[in-house]
Amino acid sequence: MERTDTGVEVIQASPAPVDDYLDSYIGRKAADFVDAYEDVHPLCLFVGFAGPHDPWDAPGAYASMYRPEDTPPPIPIPAKPATLPDYVEPNAPFRAGAPLSPELIAQIRANYYGKISLIDYYVGRILKAFERRGWLDDLLIVFVADHGEMLGDHGRLRKGLFYESCLLIPLLIRWPGRIPATLVTNALVENIDVFPTLVEAAGLTAIGWHAGKSLWPLLRGETSNLRESQLCESGRARNHFMLRTSEYKFAVDATERTYMLFDLAHDPDEQRNLAGDASAIDLENSLRRELQRRLEQSRCAE
Repeated sequence: MERTDTGVEVIQASPAPVDDYLDSYIGRKAADFVDAYEDVHPLCLFVGFAGPHDPWDAPGAYASMYRPEDTPPPIPIPAKPATLPDYVEPNAPFRAGAPLSPELIAQIRANYYGKISLIDYYVGRILKAFERRGWLDDLLIVFVADHGEMLGDHGRLRKGLFYESCLLIPLLIRWPGRIPATLVTNALVENIDVFPTLVEAAGLTAIGWHAGKSLWPLLRGETSNLRESQLCESGRARNHFMLRTSEYKFAVDATERTYMLFDLAHDPDEQRNLAGDASAIDLENSLRRELQRRLEQSRCAE
């Protein structure tokens, strides 16, 4: 693709027809697989869409489905951002290039929304295939993503950061007759919980050690919470870890220097970094102890 002088790909429709676009191909082949399935054994199907993801190249009508001027503005860069590791800084050269203009961010967001709508369409096609086979009401469906997208928030694009824009992802689970359709939870869960949840749903017991927790106590309404904190590690920089509770977010780098501390209850847009603030030293120490406990428990530190 062409590139602008900001280092960001030009936002444009994919040259490929909609039917030949990668996510279209994945969705279509998954639906075809269900339509043609004749094995006597129960069906387990994993479908991994590549998007929504950069480059910003939604195909066909999906590229113009949303108007840039209708997209919400990004979360701003704080007027006095705290010192952050290079890979977290706004407009880090290897992630965004020069400062992102509001117009460019709006174009990226509109294109990204189009890619989401394309995936939504093909998820519908897959579910229709199960419905044609008469299996939909017996089907356990788990819809989950592996990361979010900055989309210009805090002056950044793409992934790999500990901001909410990257961390908050969908997790939808449907199983008629087993899970109430109206169930919504704010419990702290992690992607590694999906594996033990599926194992338990199959009536099996997981073999060996794993850090995830089955979500079934939540799904059955037996509890409102599984854990007091979430643990996350970054693949962008070695030994960068984050701890998140229902109220706070705490992140340290490889030298154990705190570089993120946010009061999410009062600062959901993460505009005031309390890292190094004397008023938050007791809170920081408490979160550091919890982070160390979680690291030892999870083996991430190894």
